[in-house]
Amino acid sequence: MSHNVPASVKKHLLKTVLSFIVFLSVALLLQKYIFADWFTESFWRELAPSSLSMQFAFIAMAALSTMLGFPRQVIAFVAGYSLGFWYGTLLATASTLLGCMLCYSFATKLSKHFQLANKYRLIQRLSAFLASDVFYKTLIIRLFPVGSNLLTNLAAGISQVNKLAFFSASCLGYLPQMIIFSLSGSGINLQSKWQLLLSGVLLCISLLLSIWLYRKEQNQLHVNPFIQQK
Repeated sequence: MSHNVPASVKKHLLKTVLSFIVFLSVALLLQKYIFADWFTESFWRELAPSSLSMQFAFIAMAALSTMLGFPRQVIAFVAGYSLGFWYGTLLATASTLLGCMLCYSFATKLSKHFQLANKYRLIQRLSAFLASDVFYKTLIIRLFPVGSNLLTNLAAGISQVNKLAFFSASCLGYLPQMIIFSLSGSGINLQSKWQLLLSGVLLCISLLLSIWLYRKEQNQLHVNPFIQQK
């Protein structure tokens, strides 16, 4: 399935796998040798949202973080670790989507005062890419493990693409990585080897889907700005 895929894309996919392995390895080491006393059941029970106000506080903090470019994968991992897989995935996805909406709105207002689209080449390419077929192209960017969530949100806001298509595709595109990292966080907390293994399997499936989308995108003469050859 990987034939006809450029070496640069294969390099990005391999980098994604290695980054995931390193991420889990560091998390396991920190839990076992450095923060063993912190990562206790009682600690996370106190931290876990037990009231509606704390749930809103978690979402607000995570949304603001992702709005400013903080990795959404870390939000999903922490949510999965502290809140469990299902609830962690739900809150992490909601938080990331809210951050996307806030960034989009901010970029829309900011673009009226500054010519941002004319100052940054990648923003220009992203805006041009999202000019048509907003849902499909947004989904491609979100699913492919290469790119910047912040830049995509800014480009969409600056070019003022269709909100409903952009936000719905973003929510759907966020889900795979939210599930993978929330599952891995929950697996480390529960010391569940099958959850960690399942998160790795889901990552591989996600990468295979990315390759399929890339090849389909090439056939339709679309060019993802994040993987465009320089």
